[in-house]
Amino acid sequence: MDRIKESRFTRSSNGIIGGVCQGLGEGLDIDPWAIRLFWILTICLLGSGIVVYLIAWFSLPRRDKLEDYYKKKILGVCLKISEQSTVELPLVRFIALFSLFASFGISILIYLFLYFFMPENKRVTGKAQNY
Repeated sequence: MDRIKESRFTRSSNGIIGGVCQGLGEGLDIDPWAIRLFWILTICLLGSGIVVYLIAWFSLPRRDKLEDYYKKKILGVCLKISEQSTVELPLVRFIALFSLFASFGISILIYLFLYFFMPENKRVTGKAQNY
C-alpha cells in the first residue's frame, strides 16, 4: 500500500482551527472532541499545549494535500528516516520540529550530521518517486 494513503497523522480541512484534532481523531479512530479536551487540559494545566498544537499544525499535512507533502524538504533527512524505518513521515517531521524547540537548536546540529552521514535509500518502494 502506498505510504501516502496509509498515513494516520494528518490534518483535516474541516477542522475548527487548524484541523489538527479533527484529522488526528479521524486517523487514530478517536473522537476529535476527546483530543480537543485533552489539548485544552494541557493548555490549562501545563501551558505547553499551545506550542505542541502549533508544531502539529506546521508538521502534519492536510489530508487533501498529501502529494506535495511527500517530497524532499530542507535537505530531506526526515524523508530518509521515514523511508528507512517504519515511522510515518508526518510523525518524523513532528518529532524533528518538537525537538528543535525542546533542545534549543541542538537538533539542528543532529539534523546536519544525519544529512551528511545517513546513507541513501537503496530499496525500491514500488511507487513513482519524484524527488
